[in-house]
Order: sequence, then structure tokens, then C-alpha cells
Amino acid sequence: YYTNLIRKVQLFPLQAGTYELDPAEIETVIHFVKTVQPSRGRSPGDDGQSRLQRLLEESTRGNAYRSNVDHYTTLKTPVVKIEVKPLPVENQPADFSGAVGQFKLETIIPQTAIRQGELISIKWVLSGSGNLQLTTLPDVEWPKGIDTSEPSVKEDVNQFAYPLSGKKTFDYAISARDTGSYTIPPISFSYFDPRTEKYKTIVTEPITFDVAPSLKKPFFSKDAVQSLIKRPLHLYWFGAVALAIIVWVSYQLFTGRKKKEEPVLAAEPVVEAEPERVLPVLLFVNARKSMRNDDARGFHREVQQVLWKIAADRCEVLPSFLNKQNISFELQKQAIPTAVINNFLTVLNECEWALYTPDHVVEDMEELLDKAVTVSEALYKV
Repeated sequence: YYTNLIRKVQLFPLQAGTYELDPAEIETVIHFVKTVQPSRGRSPGDDGQSRLQRLLEESTRGNAYRSNVDHYTTLKTPVVKIEVKPLPVENQPADFSGAVGQFKLETIIPQTAIRQGELISIKWVLSGSGNLQLTTLPDVEWPKGIDTSEPSVKEDVNQFAYPLSGKKTFDYAISARDTGSYTIPPISFSYFDPRTEKYKTIVTEPITFDVAPSLKKPFFSKDAVQSLIKRPLHLYWFGAVALAIIVWVSYQLFTGRKKKEEPVLAAEPVVEAEPERVLPVLLFVNARKSMRNDDARGFHREVQQVLWKIAADRCEVLPSFLNKQNISFELQKQAIPTAVINNFLTVLNECEWALYTPDHVVEDMEELLDKAVTVSEALYKV
């Protein structure tokens, strides 16, 4: 018989508990070949022959003919139960963010000596096997005087290998405003190894680089500076004092005239300005760009990250506490309407299905984005 592999997926449980996979059904056609014999009288010698012997003899005589018979049937798998163990709380690192598998973290810096204002790239490459697509890099403590922006994240994952393996690159573009020696502190990345059932932490080496002066020409040339130095200094002092007196007299005349013309107004109470808050719709700028470029994977990843960030800010919880069950409980404690919580979970579920189910059919991204913006606005208002 033949065996065909119809579907193969990898599961990444997000919550502990017992889950049931619904039966898989497939309709198939089984082809039978039926041999039909013409009716004839039985000969005396047939009594000592078996039915199989008679069938073989008659088929060789050319009297038999065959007909195809199709039988339609439905094949169905049994219900599969999956038990998902919770991650151990004991000895869990404070910076643990949910990474499970075996990982390595590598730092790539092109050079350790740069120029002032020069733009360079520093990369941290996370490689290994496990839930690589769900991992994030810890915040980098940049030294004072270093300008940087949000990293560009690139995934190179082999979805046909088990367990899921590959690498994830976090690329930072930085520049230094001043000269000197700078040191970027080590980065620690914690994950849970299911083979040893223990938490492990990777700590990178600190990055030290020197910044030399820029090669740009100064505004004043060396000869111009020398010529200014050789001039008599008393001329500069006299001009500076005269200019200061003229400015002071002009200022006194102007302010005195203005006081006479303008009526005295009552002092208004000072109202402290409220801190600026980013509009929820602006948080989905990258998601909208991915949608315009027909990048469904990037779109769902951006929507998922924005919603988790809003939930973390709203509930004031650590990254290791971020899961749908805990966030739902915290939102209920804050008297968030049930409809808002349900819509929040619906959008997250849709993003997870699109990211981690290869055969998932992507629905209308515009509709999902509108729903995500509505949820974020509701969480901001309440």
C-alpha cells in the first residue's frame, strides 16, 4: 500500500493546560476491479477443484471480463489530546521573556575604531531551535553620547525542520556625537531548555570602541585663526564694550516705552500641560506599511507587538507575565468592558493563526487593522 503525507505542522503552545485537536477528515475513492464470469454448466471434473483454481483456469481461457467499481469512503482520525506543562516558576530569571528551546547569541560589530558622526551597524544574531519567532532581544543600555534608532529585525527560519530552527538578526544603526571611548554593557538573554528542563542565561561580552575626530574641515582655517591672534587685543575689547553699551541703552528705551503703552494684565494661573500621548492609530504605522506591501506576515507581527505593548503598559506587568489569560484577568480587575477584552483576544488569535499556521487563509487585513485600532483606543480611553 501507499502512504501519503497530507499535512505536517509544528505546534507552539502559548498557555499551559489540556487541549484537544479536532479530528481530521478526508474523502477518498477506492478503486476495485471485479472479474465477472459468463454463466455455463458445471463439468463433472469441477467438483474436485477449489473456487480459486476454477477462477484461475477460467481467466486464462479469455472468457472472463473485468469491471471497475469505485467505493467512496471518509477517513477520520481520532481526537488527539495534548497536555501542555506550565513553565517552572522556581529559578526563573527576571529577564525571561518566554523563549523555549536551545539558543546562541552572537554580537557582530564591523570595527572598533570609528569617526565622530560616522554611522555603523551593530548586530546581535540569535540562532538555534525552538520558538524563535516569538523571541525578543532585551533592551540595550546605550552609553551617553550614542545616537541610535529602533532595530531592523530579520528572520531566517527553516519551517521544514523539526524543531523549528534558524536565526533572528537584530540590526542597530548607531553613531557617536563626541570623541572618546565607549562601552556597551553586556546583554543577557534567558531561555528554558526543555531537554534539561532548566533555565539558561546567555551573557554577551561588552563592546568597546573608540571614536576619533571627524575628518570634516573646521569652519575656520588654521591661517585665519593665526591672523586673528596676531591682531591687537585692545581693539577687540574697545569694540565689545561699546557694542554692549549701545545694546543696553536700546533695550532700556524699548522696554520703557512698551510699559507705558501696554496696560497691565492680570496674571493668569499657570496650567500644567498634560504629557503628550501618542495616538493609538499612529502606533500601527508599520503595520499599515506592511499591508500596503502585501506583507501579511509582517503585518500580523506588527499588530501583535503593538497590542502586547499596549496591554503591558495598561496592566503594568513584566514581559514574563504577558499571556492572554493573565492579561484578561488584569483587564477585568480594571473594569474593562467584556466586549473590549473579547475583541482584544480575537485580534491576537487571528495574528497567531496567521503567523504560526502555514495553511491559514489570511482574511481582510484592513478589517483586522480597524478592529485593532478600535481596541487600542478603547484601552487608552478607559
